[in-house]
Amino acid sequence: MKKYWLFTFLIFAFIADIIAQPRIADVRKKKNKIHIEKVEYLSAKLQLTEKKETKFRKLYNEQFAKLKELHKKEKELRKKLHQLDILKEDEIQKIADKIVKLRTRKTLLKEEYHHKFKKILTAREQVLLHQAEREFRKLLFKKIKNKPHPPPQHKQ
Repeated sequence: MKKYWLFTFLIFAFIADIIAQPRIADVRKKKNKIHIEKVEYLSAKLQLTEKKETKFRKLYNEQFAKLKELHKKEKELRKKLHQLDILKEDEIQKIADKIVKLRTRKTLLKEEYHHKFKKILTAREQVLLHQAEREFRKLLFKKIKNKPHPPPQHKQ
């Protein structure tokens, strides 16, 4: 009987995993599409020469990839903190310290890329870049807010 339940559980777990994979791929595609749209938006706002734009895109995508990796690590650590009831105090402190170190690394990375962008962009273009990033974020939030959501499904 135990084997039957174990087998049934494994089948359901396998099916759930198969069903979840396309959703994960869809989310990744959407995130990638948003990033591409963002870089296009920023490039259009900055009105850079072709040579400058190529350098800008390379540097911007490089920074984005590094920040994304640090964000992923921080997210994994924050997930661990959801288990406060079973974590010991010293474990919580270690995780909190790691999160602070990751945030410091993000800040240092942003500073590093600020200096790299200074070699490509004028001060005016850098300010325009930050303004355009905020504008894009606002537009994205507006787009998400105004997007019709499917009605909730009721269990019967």
